Amino acid sequence: MNLKMKKHQLKAKKREIFGKKLKGMRRKGIMPGVVFGSKFNSIAIQFDLLEFRSIYKEVGETNILEVSIESDEAYPVLVKKVQLHPLSDLPLHADFYKVDLTQKVNVNIPLVFIGESEIIKSGEGVLLELMHEVVVECLPMQIPSSFEIDVSQLKTLGDSFTLKDLKLSEGVEVKLESTELICKIVEPMKEEVEAPVITPEEVEVIKEKKEGEEGESSDEKEVKKEAKKESK
Repeated sequence: MNLKMKKHQLKAKKREIFGKKLKGMRRKGIMPGVVFGSKFNSIAIQFDLLEFRSIYKEVGETNILEVSIESDEAYPVLVKKVQLHPLSDLPLHADFYKVDLTQKVNVNIPLVFIGESEIIKSGEGVLLELMHEVVVECLPMQIPSSFEIDVSQLKTLGDSFTLKDLKLSEGVEVKLESTELICKIVEPMKEEVEAPVITPEEVEVIKEKKEGEEGESSDEKEVKKEAKKESK
């Protein structure tokens, strides 16, 4: 399990621009967002796009970020959702969820598959990945950035990882049954040999050839037989 304790802070200002006017703001490299939370009055904010992209690469949606709004206090938040441009993938808007550092939260943690299994390398088995993230409950400062799954430990067909195999820090709880499968080594799918496809034209040719052979008299067949002998 990976934990990131580095402190990140995003400087922001209260936003008074909404709707269609946001396009002009984005052209200047300013990105809109909102801070919201339980028993918290939402605050519309704006901040530098490049600064946000740099921080977001490190914190993702599983690490605490502080949003400092002008001269107000810095709010501990999780990036809840980032809206992206459908063509350029540039961030258009971000939702920040204000957390209470003393209250547990539920967070989706990504599963990262590492290592190389010999049975997969030899082609005798393939890795069936049944999960790519898992929901955990913990305090905000205990949120892991990811869980690593070392597939080199899987040696034979049927070997698997379940949720109970995850290395959890104290205070981190998985919100699913511990017997749930994460991944498993299974047999490769056998390729089916397709029967040759015969076109209607080919069927007609075969039919005509067969009818021609059946239409020969016994005398004609005997003549052909004698001709073959003489040619030899």
